[in-house]
Amino acid sequence: MSYAPNDQYSSPSKVLHWLSAFLIIALIAVGWWMTGLSEDNPIRGNVYNLHKALGAITVVLLIARLAWFRVQPPPGPVSALPRPLRRLNVTVKVLLYALMLVVPLSGYVMSNAAGHPVSMFGLFSLPSLVPESRGLAGAASTLHTWSAYVLLALIGVHVAGSVKHRLTDRGGPTDVLQRMT
Repeated sequence: MSYAPNDQYSSPSKVLHWLSAFLIIALIAVGWWMTGLSEDNPIRGNVYNLHKALGAITVVLLIARLAWFRVQPPPGPVSALPRPLRRLNVTVKVLLYALMLVVPLSGYVMSNAAGHPVSMFGLFSLPSLVPESRGLAGAASTLHTWSAYVLLALIGVHVAGSVKHRLTDRGGPTDVLQRMT
């Protein structure tokens, strides 16, 4: 396997990034849609189960990304960026990684506390982390919802920054998008 130069992400990092991005955007879209489904909608249970299984997969992808970073550390912030933008870049990335863990884990706890298993496509169910508790389910639900909104906002900042630098410095030293494509 070839490794990328210090200013580029490695191929495995790129694949894990884009796969995670696709899944997270899909999970947010499906989550938004599914919460509007009526309780008697025949597909509601299947959609919730799909959402939970894909959420669990995002945690596995996050663990794989972090493990890969131990093998092949990611490049640091672009040195051509002004210091405040480098700090913002690092802060946004740290918060993105934290929320990529908080959102699915809070959903997992919410589901367990509400007495619902997390089924992996009907093949097996993940073990329950917590006992049934209406209060815990409510707290986890609130955390899940609000942390998903914050994650979505941070994704917006992340994408906006990449697009801004792509449009203003095509191929130049601050064109950060080229490092991940």
